[in-house]
Amino acid sequence: MVRSTVYEALDLVEADSVERAQLKLCEAREMLTDVHAKHLELVKQEASGESVPVTLLLVHAEDVLMAVSSELNLVEKFLDIFERRTSLASQNK
Repeated sequence: MVRSTVYEALDLVEADSVERAQLKLCEAREMLTDVHAKHLELVKQEASGESVPVTLLLVHAEDVLMAVSSELNLVEKFLDIFERRTSLASQNK
C-alpha cells in the first residue's frame, strides 16, 4: 500500500501534477510512520526480553519496509529537485 502510493506520486510528478504528488507523498509518509510504529513495538518487545519469532514473513516485511522507506525518500528528493528546476526555468523565461 505504501509503495503503490509512492509510485502514484511519482506518476503524478511525471504528469506535472506537483500538488497532487505532494499530497500522495504525505499520505505515504503517514502510512510509513504507522508501519514504523508497529516495527518499533516488535523491537521493544524483543529488547525487553520477550521472544519475537523470526519467520520468513517477518524477514520479508523488514526488507520491504526498508526498501519502501528508501523509495519514499528518493521520490521526495526527486520532487524537490523537480520543483526547483521548474521554478528556475520559469524565472529564466
